[in-house]
Amino acid sequence: ELQAIRPFSSECKSLMEAIRSLGRKYPPATTALAGLRDSAVAQRQAQPDRRELVQEIAVLNDHLGEGYRTLALYDSLPPDHIDRPFLAMVANSSFIEARRYADALVGKPFPLMLSLIESGPRQIETWDASRQARMRESIVTGTLTNIEVLTGAGKTDEARLLTERLLVFDNTEDTRYRLKQYRDRAQAPRP
Repeated sequence: ELQAIRPFSSECKSLMEAIRSLGRKYPPATTALAGLRDSAVAQRQAQPDRRELVQEIAVLNDHLGEGYRTLALYDSLPPDHIDRPFLAMVANSSFIEARRYADALVGKPFPLMLSLIESGPRQIETWDASRQARMRESIVTGTLTNIEVLTGAGKTDEARLLTERLLVFDNTEDTRYRLKQYRDRAQAPRP
């Protein structure tokens, strides 16, 4: 029944999340999700011009926690391929984990990063107190990650701007300590 519903559709995204959750207790559910991805890969090999399959594979890889497969797919495409930004967006955390910062920027450009630290604090005020702390931590962590990406990609002016905005938002000792950790990771030699 799942094969009739394309995993890239909004209806199926929540279904895939439910299957992933089910897979924690019932592994055949994860196997079925992997089967959908493998089927999409086989279809793409047979019909390489079907762009929706590239996107479908990326979304399925994401739900399977196999972003490294999306990185390989990204690398297999020509540098100017229209789907590379989408793949970099879906697998953004995998690109960051692999310390491929320039590619991470393809999926999450600077204006999007800036919007988190600029609009996030205003949104917090509209939330109830119990959710404000989680939202605040999400903004701090997301901005620290964005600073890491910008630093690693050599975008020092943009990293400096985000750092300034972050410290206006949260200038705690913990945030300053974490900022150093994220910057050090971006600047450390790659293995």
